[in-house]
Amino acid sequence: GGGGCCEEGCINKSDDLTSPLLSDAPGSGTADVPVAKVERTASFHETDGGAATLKAAGMTGQALLQVAQNVPFLAPVAFLLGAVASSAAEAVVLKSDCREFAVVIQQLEQILLRAESLEQHGGEVSEVRDALADALELMESMKRQGFLKSFWVADSQRS
Repeated sequence: GGGGCCEEGCINKSDDLTSPLLSDAPGSGTADVPVAKVERTASFHETDGGAATLKAAGMTGQALLQVAQNVPFLAPVAFLLGAVASSAAEAVVLKSDCREFAVVIQQLEQILLRAESLEQHGGEVSEVRDALADALELMESMKRQGFLKSFWVADSQRS
């Protein structure tokens, strides 16, 4: 065996295995090829322990509340958005899933803020409100440590 992965000479001993595959370094042969830089966002566990997540969750719904001054039936939706995001940020069960759900809730607020003629879509807004009420109930339960176990026990007793 020659230290390669599959056959003699598979890896050229003179190759610098520590250098990146795509580099702008002189002599790398890729200097004239534009390389898109991909920014990876830090996961929740790599950040400040969630302080920013909690702060963002606390702000969720505030912008929509401003719109609700002109479209009153948006007010309950705005409050629910904030409550769901806060509960998701405080979850102790399925933490990362709940944090991701909080991001979806923040995105939902942005969609509602960009929507036009919401005052003419009371039925749809009512459906969103009902779905958020269900989401709040679920996120509140995720704040209780033994929730999933009790859920599965109750579910198994039903069948």
